Amino acid sequence: MSLALLFPGQGIQHPAMLPWIDGGSQAGNPLSLLERELGSDWRARLDDPAWATQNTVAQYLLTGLCLAAWQQLASRLPVPVAIAGYSVGELAAFCAAG
Repeated sequence: MSLALLFPGQGIQHPAMLPWIDGGSQAGNPLSLLERELGSDWRARLDDPAWATQNTVAQYLLTGLCLAAWQQLASRLPVPVAIAGYSVGELAAFCAAG
């Protein structure tokens, strides 16, 4: 089986996204870094669309969440044959590709 990854751009963020994702507390964890940069609990703040759709928030939010999701899924999936990103998703794609 071949796997291709496509990381999304802005506009997909919503309050119920990624309920399974584990924040963890280890150094360098994307979600820990995300909360530090945003200065708040991203899950609680997603209920406020005015906050979640600001470019300064959404770009950090989506990049951090994409990287955290990939970090948690990578060991369970085959090595991707292609990795791409749309808009700000390109940043997560670059990181995931190594």
